[in-house]
Amino acid sequence: MAITTSDTRLQSIGASFAVQYYTALVKNPEALASLYTPSAHVVHRLKKANGTAEISSLLTFFTTEGLSGVKLEDVVSAPTTSGSVKVTVKGEFVGATKTQSFTQEVILRELEKNTYGITSDQLSCFTAQPTAGGAEAPEEKAAAENTTAAAVPVVEERPAKSPAAVAKSADSQDPAAAAPSDAPTADTAAATSAPTETAAEPVPATPKKPASFAEALRLKKVGGGPVSVSASVRAPADKVKSAEDKKAKKVSSEVKKDTKAATPSAATAKSRVVKKLPSASTPVLYDIILKDLAESITEEEVRAVVEPVAGVKLVSLVKRETRRLSKEAASKTITFAFVQLKRPSNASATYVKDVLAKLTELKKEMRFEEVQEKKPLSPGLRNLRVAGAAVSKRTAKA
Repeated sequence: MAITTSDTRLQSIGASFAVQYYTALVKNPEALASLYTPSAHVVHRLKKANGTAEISSLLTFFTTEGLSGVKLEDVVSAPTTSGSVKVTVKGEFVGATKTQSFTQEVILRELEKNTYGITSDQLSCFTAQPTAGGAEAPEEKAAAENTTAAAVPVVEERPAKSPAAVAKSADSQDPAAAAPSDAPTADTAAATSAPTETAAEPVPATPKKPASFAEALRLKKVGGGPVSVSASVRAPADKVKSAEDKKAKKVSSEVKKDTKAATPSAATAKSRVVKKLPSASTPVLYDIILKDLAESITEEEVRAVVEPVAGVKLVSLVKRETRRLSKEAASKTITFAFVQLKRPSNASATYVKDVLAKLTELKKEMRFEEVQEKKPLSPGLRNLRVAGAAVSKRTAKA
């Protein structure tokens, strides 16, 4: 198993998560739901699930498909901008009759010190390949046991401290096991961080001394498990994909040119349709007016007054200074609130009057009136300002 990261602690977190998650996946899949936080979001094979109950139901496909083991090919750990850890795992699900490649990307959030829960999980599976004879051949099984990296040990199940069971960080492990001898390059980390990259077929290798974190972990905790790890040969999928994308873009461009030449009147038809579209400056028609309001009143306060009786679609505050009766008199600012109501589909003709009656009964200390002029004098908010000025003049004369 190749583990790519630029930080030893992140490497330990990713390796510990992979051991605990995939051991539980094979040994006790019913316990997988406890590894997720209550608000976790999961997408497995294009099926979505939110919350513990839905996630537990979604994870049952591992049991129904007769999963017998998991081969891990690559584990990539990287920090996120929110302080969490993103772990990308590539490998194969091994069943009694078929083997299926997969890529799984999870986000781990630290709940307590060295305690993590899964907040996001995306699993993509690829075309399944049948296993010869319905089961793994003895020669293939022996070759897998002699590969460079041996089986990851089964982690003993511990009780969780919170609803989300956790992936323990390897900070408390033996320091000798936390420092791999093969330091990955920046190119390797960039290539393995793509979640959509297809994992290559495992290639057996001759036994050698522990040279990776997984091997050191195996030597420390001697024990067999259903989760096996194999070496991987990375194919230049990015180069192949880039060449295919360029070819597809070229074909698409040629098709567009042929279509445009065959239909020269398309641009003219489009321009005619655009000319028939209505103008975007549609006037706003208000229903009721709240008068003599405090100068410091806000739109939220106006909504709080009206919404207990009827829904509010739009609120506009208008402030005007009253005409001074003498030079010595201080100027006074009056505030009005114009409100457009949300009318139900079955609203009666007296809907606005009924709302006014209820508001007047509930708020006797406030003044409410219906907007009499329903036909706007000019587009936009200009009509609103004219109406507000007219009300201000009538108040000043009174």
